[in-house]
Amino acid sequence: MPQAFDLKVIARQIFQQTLAGIDIAETLARAAAAKLDPQDFARRSDSYNFFAALDDAIITGPTGNNLRDLRILLGVPEES
Repeated sequence: MPQAFDLKVIARQIFQQTLAGIDIAETLARAAAAKLDPQDFARRSDSYNFFAALDDAIITGPTGNNLRDLRILLGVPEES
């Protein structure tokens, strides 16, 4: 019988692992010192300018695509 996966649990685990490399408290402290309001940036969906103001923006360079969504496909091999 195939194993059932809870995609919400998997997504939460991926998100938590991603955040493990980010010092959120230090980022928020620097934002406060720069008089930036993280909630305002979040309301406006403007994460780039928030992180750019902190010199933390990740710039990958031109990709030739206008991609805004990350989709992750998880595959599980069937048991024989």
